[in-house]
Amino acid sequence: MNMQRFDPFAPHMSEEAFEEYLRVCHEIYLEMLQSGVWPWPDDSPNSEDLLESEDT
Repeated sequence: MNMQRFDPFAPHMSEEAFEEYLRVCHEIYLEMLQSGVWPWPDDSPNSEDLLESEDT
């Protein structure tokens, strides 16, 4: 699958292309659930504990 053709932030993206992008994301999510890599382990960094830089 060529993920470069999917750009959900592109203003010209058609509704059909966006639906396909969401479908691919959902498939990846389901594969992660099945393989056991999602949800992330409890020892993963908590997003509230991370520092933000001024560049982001």
